Parts: sequence; C-alpha cells; structure tokens
Amino acid sequence: MDRAEEQQNQILFGRDSYELSQELRLPPTGFNSTSVLNLQAPVSLGVSSTANNDTAITEQQRTTLPRSRARFQRSFHGFKRSIQQLARYAWLWECLSLAVALGLLIAILVVLSKHDGKPQPQWPNRVTIPSLVALLNTIMKAAMAVPLAEGVSQLKWKWIRKGAVLRDMGAFDEASRGPWGSAKLLIQLRAWHLASLGAFIIVAALAIDPFTQQALRLIPRNSVVGNGASLPVWNSTLYADRGQGSGPGAQTVRLPMLGAIYNGMFGANLDNLTRADCPSANCSFGRYQSLGFCSKCVDVSEEMTIIRGKYDTTAYTLSNGLTLSIRDDTDVGDTLSGGIINATFALRPDDPEEFTSMTAILGGITFDQSGYSKQGTVFAAKCGLRFCVKTYEGNVVNGTLNETEVPTPFVVSNMTDGWIPPFQTFAQLTPAACFINGTEKLPPYDQGDGCTFQVYGGSALSIGNTLNGMLRGWGTRLIGARIHWSSDFMQNMAMAGSFLNLQRSFQQLVDVMTAHIRNGDGVDLNGNIVNGGIAAGSVFVTEICLDVHWPWLILPTSLLALTCVFFCYTTFHTRNENIWKSSSLAVLLHGLEPDVRGVLRPKGTLWEMEDIAGRTKIYFEVGYNGRIAFDAPNPTG
Repeated sequence: MDRAEEQQNQILFGRDSYELSQELRLPPTGFNSTSVLNLQAPVSLGVSSTANNDTAITEQQRTTLPRSRARFQRSFHGFKRSIQQLARYAWLWECLSLAVALGLLIAILVVLSKHDGKPQPQWPNRVTIPSLVALLNTIMKAAMAVPLAEGVSQLKWKWIRKGAVLRDMGAFDEASRGPWGSAKLLIQLRAWHLASLGAFIIVAALAIDPFTQQALRLIPRNSVVGNGASLPVWNSTLYADRGQGSGPGAQTVRLPMLGAIYNGMFGANLDNLTRADCPSANCSFGRYQSLGFCSKCVDVSEEMTIIRGKYDTTAYTLSNGLTLSIRDDTDVGDTLSGGIINATFALRPDDPEEFTSMTAILGGITFDQSGYSKQGTVFAAKCGLRFCVKTYEGNVVNGTLNETEVPTPFVVSNMTDGWIPPFQTFAQLTPAACFINGTEKLPPYDQGDGCTFQVYGGSALSIGNTLNGMLRGWGTRLIGARIHWSSDFMQNMAMAGSFLNLQRSFQQLVDVMTAHIRNGDGVDLNGNIVNGGIAAGSVFVTEICLDVHWPWLILPTSLLALTCVFFCYTTFHTRNENIWKSSSLAVLLHGLEPDVRGVLRPKGTLWEMEDIAGRTKIYFEVGYNGRIAFDAPNPTG
C-alpha cells in the first residue's frame, strides 16, 4: 500500500494520529495503550471506491455524527483545551487571588463611604455593616495569603540556587505557611531580601482585622422625622387670671395658682413642671419665649442699724422701721427670748417692675443633725416679684424636658391713659428680640404676633394680696426655748439660714408660678378659661449611625499595595527560573546526589535532620551526568 492510501485511512488516538493501512499494523514506537481512553472524537472509518462512489458517501453519512453535533463537540473541546492551557500558566491562581483581594478592598471602601454618617440599613437577617465588612475583610486576607505564600515559596528556589544552608529551605517553607514561620524567617535571614518583604506582610496582616474594626464606630444620632412636638407658653393672650376675693381690691388668686404657690414655697414635686408633647420621647426646640414671673433679691444688711442693749441683746433695725431683737449667743437651751425673723410686705399692683416685695431681717438660724437650732449671722434682704419675659432653649431626651433660661432684656409700658384704679390697669412687656419657634424677630412688633405680652393689673393685685398673708410675719423664740412662727411660710423663710438660700427659695417660687401660667390654666377678662399658646419643635428619632475613621484603613490598604508590589517583583525576579513555588515535587523527583545522600542519611528523627540541615550547604544545579539535583560540596559540614 502506498503512502497516499495509508494516509486516507486513520484512527485518532487522543491528540496523536497513527497511520493505518488496510493491513493490521502495530502502533508506532512509544505508543501508550492508555491513550485509547482519551479519544477526543468519534472514530470513523471511510473506504474509498471509485466504482461505487454514491454508495460510499451513503455509508459515511450513516456512520458519522451529524454535522451540527460534531461542530459543537469540536467547539467544546477547543474551549476545554484553552482553559487547560490557561490553567497551566504558572501564576494564574495568584493573579486571580490578588484581583479578588483588590476587588474586596474596593467593595469595603465603597460600602463605608456610602454609609458613613448615615443610619445602618435594614438588611435581611439583621446583617450589619460591621459584620459585612468583617466577612469581606476575612476573604480579602485569605486572598492576599495566596500570592504571598506562593511568592515566598518561589523565592526559596532562587535563594537555594545561589547556595544556602539546608535549614533555610525549611525556614522558607514555614514562612509560606503562616505568621509564625514568617517571623522566624525575618530573624533567620538577618538581611534585606525580597522574601523578607513577603514575610513582613504576612506578619503585619494580623493587624488588618483590629485596624478595620477600629475604623468602624456605631454612634447614636438624632434624626428629624417631623415637626409634631410642642411646648406650652403664654405668648398670645392677655394674662388676666384672678379670683373674686371678698370685694373690689381684695381679689386673691384662684385655687390652681394657690396650689402652685404652695408647691413653690415648700418645694414639693418640682420635677417636670412644664408638660411637653413629644411623640418620640426625643425632641428639640429652638429659642422660644413666654410670659412668666421673675424674682430679685438684694442683700441690704449694710443698711441695718445695730443697737446694743441690756442683757446682751442686740437690736437690728432698717430704715422702714423693721426691727429684730435677739440675744447674742442664744441657743436652744437658753430660757431668754429672741427674734428669729421679722418680715414686712409691700404691694404695688400698678408697678409691673416689682408689684410685690418682701423685706425681712433674719437671724440666720441653722439646724444641726439632731434638730437643734443655733443662731447664725444676722442679715437683711429685700426680695420682690414681677412679671417678665422669659426666653428658653429646650429639648426632650428620653421623655425628660430640659430647659435652659436665656437672659432677656425687655421694656414695660403702661397701656392705660389717665388715672384708673391700680387693679384695672394694663401693662405691656416688649422684649428687645423676639423668638418664635427658633426664629428671631426684631422690633417693631404687631399686636397678636406673639412678641408683645400684656398683663392685667387685677392679676398682679390678686397675687400680691395672696402673698401678703404669707410673706409678712415673724418668728420668735419664747421662754422655754420654743419657737413660735406667725405662719408656716415664715418658718420656711427663716430656715433658709443664709441670703443665698433665701434667694434660691424665691427663684423656686417664681419657677413654679411661671410653669403654672405656661400650662394654660388661666382666665380672660370675662372669667373664661383660656390657653396661652405653644412653641413648636422638631421630633427626633434616635438612630444608630456608622462613623468611619478613615486613617485606620491606611494599614490594610498599604499592606495590599505592598502585596501587589511584592508579587509583581517576584514574578519579574524569577521569570527565568522554573516556577515550582510551594510544590514539594521538585525535592521528591530530584533529591540529592547519590554520594551526598549516602553521607547525609539520618537516623530518621526530626531533630537529627535539623542538625544536619544546619551544618550542610547545598546547591541546586545540573550534575555531571546531566541530572538536576541538590548537591552538597562538603556534606560533612
């Protein structure tokens, strides 16, 4: 059979083609019978005959696969071979791992930049941003470990080719397995080497997790969800609250205000005097104003005239004739009498600047833990009450209202022409700057715009008449060491013990009275119940927000950048070397030269092998017989 006929009939085994004639022939030399199992395409036998060409074509069509299926199989096998060839690229998986690490770092930075300073998103299964970042961070570290470990392992062969102690080979292997081995390699090399950079990155990567977690902080933050909050104020209606009294000019306050005065005097239930409407328990209010009461106390001790009398007594007298006589060093055990407090009261309902005032001389009585009283420093004080404009800044935190009073200058003007009884006058209070729901407004103001505050003189008269019976009186220590008080209010004032405490008592009184009129329990000129007004505020919801401290992310980003530099330089540095990386096949397949192996054969214990490895310097080279192997010129160490 000639050559043309032999080529016409063939069987494909795997990738190789073997020639057949019409006779049975053996496979060519070197043929491996197992390659029959790797048939890549269907076997087709075609016999050519010029005598009956049509019949031959029919038989061939019947014994071969359809063209479409054959074309698909050829494409599939071509794609498969391409993947196999790509997989054979030495650094393919390291490149893919590095790309994954870069992608995950970018994903972490994008997620953090998108949600920095914002509330945590409501993701399924309560997944939080820190947990997502921790997951991505863990995968990124694992992806970084692949090029680092393989790069250090590849540099091992470069290191040994130049000649190195056999123990170095084990050190490189340990370094490719984790931080502990990398730390030992850094100590063992004791010199700058490219592998030192890889070992350093592996060790430093331990800090990626704590640095990343330190960059993330969850902080509570209030977010505005509406304007449904409100606080009561008195800023839109004439204040004319008063009771009937026993007759004209003898009006007293109504019972609700009387209760507020008692509450302010004796200091009971002073928490949350003003009721705020806050749907979320967290609200904020800009500056707002309300009509209220103010107090002013002045120490007039220097105005007292002191006269020493008989029996160690001393008389303290003010210019208005108010006198307090006490015995020096008198304590509770004495049988002599002495004054404790003496107070007088003045009422001027037509003077909004100070429509009531109390002037008192107090003996400075104090009480010890056992309840015994003792005379202290005598002082005199004058305390007055007036209507005023109060400016506040407030917020509600966890359902508790916190208000801060801001000093506010204002002008008082009389709105009544001609002479009329004091209890029928009208006064107007005008602040220098008006605040409504956080918005500042300057004069001139319009009536009813919430910036002018009007007061009826009858209200001042009723409050003065009520306080007159409370703040006027005396307290005296009688024979027998018992103290007699003209009223409970005198006892309360005397027990203040000092000017500062007396000042605080009056401030407490006006705070409670102001809260009462703000809460809207007042009447108009016709006696109808009216409310003053409200100050609007913003409703907040406390949300947990992400706060990113970006400097903490410099370390993870830098380590990944160093990993890229290390990997690129390693691939370039070993481009002319066999790419064996962490594979142990090179050692298993090549081993030591026979003569060296005989000399260095250990007894089998690990410590003995390590001892020999520490004393033996090896080279990886081509031997005299053309065989690649490890050689030790001086195997005895």
